[in-house]
Amino acid sequence: MMGLKGDPTWTAIFETLDEGNREWAGNVPMLLLAICRNFYLRHKRPNSYAAYDTGQAVSQLAIEATDLGLFVHQMGGFDPEKARLLFEIPEGYRPLTAIAIGYPGNPDMLPARQKERESAERKRRDPGEFVHTEKFGKSSGLFDRKIT
Repeated sequence: MMGLKGDPTWTAIFETLDEGNREWAGNVPMLLLAICRNFYLRHKRPNSYAAYDTGQAVSQLAIEATDLGLFVHQMGGFDPEKARLLFEIPEGYRPLTAIAIGYPGNPDMLPARQKERESAERKRRDPGEFVHTEKFGKSSGLFDRKIT
């Protein structure tokens, strides 16, 4: 689902967002809802890769949008059941994420809580925490040494 600000689809997607996301997303020009199909049409069997494949498609969309100078913000903070009702999404399909696309705004226009989050220093987790070898939980050490 895709909506541009001012059209009914944008408004409906906005209505599914959690309160925290509504605080800042009100000025976003485009909202999307990524939905996966949980079964193969041709084979009539479950598609265990549906969420992964949809995530890959959204990732590629984000890369392309970024190349065009746009910002993409994916949100788990939305109500999938409300989306299902508003868009009459049938069984076998699952709303996965809401997505905002637009140009960066002025952080000074954000509510205080959002402004603080936006301006806070960000630090990535050490990959050793989640890149494992031999068994789950054992750090690979890959990032502790130089690869030659």
